[in-house]
Amino acid sequence: MPCYLLLVLLSVSFLSGVPSAAQADSYTFTTINFPGSPDTRAFKINNEGQLVGWYNSGGFQHGFLYEADNFTTLDVPFANAYYTDIAGINNTGQMVGAYGTGGSTHGFLYGKNSFKKFDVPFPGVTATVPLGINDNGWIVGSYNDSTGEHGFLAIPKKDK
Repeated sequence: MPCYLLLVLLSVSFLSGVPSAAQADSYTFTTINFPGSPDTRAFKINNEGQLVGWYNSGGFQHGFLYEADNFTTLDVPFANAYYTDIAGINNTGQMVGAYGTGGSTHGFLYGKNSFKKFDVPFPGVTATVPLGINDNGWIVGSYNDSTGEHGFLAIPKKDK
């Protein structure tokens, strides 16, 4: 059997075992809108069914947690913060995101009902944007400095 024919047969047999792409009609959709807000964005969901994101209200962007059909607004309590964007949640309920103060963007970690500032500690960083957190507390995201935008991985020191 020629090599190319064997390759074709192997390809066809492999592809026939690959499930087709998910179709929208095989899902049940639910609209998530913060009451009274013209804009709501849900970003992450954990295995407990908790969603996080942000919504606009009165010209401000607020973070939210959505669970059991209820919204909880979560805004950072830091001075001069003018928006909160929650981008990630893990299965223990820890959340990460960003907030703005003047011309800067800073990161935060939320857990045990309190916010902690979370900025990449390198010299010259002008923005920190945490985007996800796993169940071990490892945080991923991006930061900016004078050379551009970079990704980061932050592992708690106890895990090293």
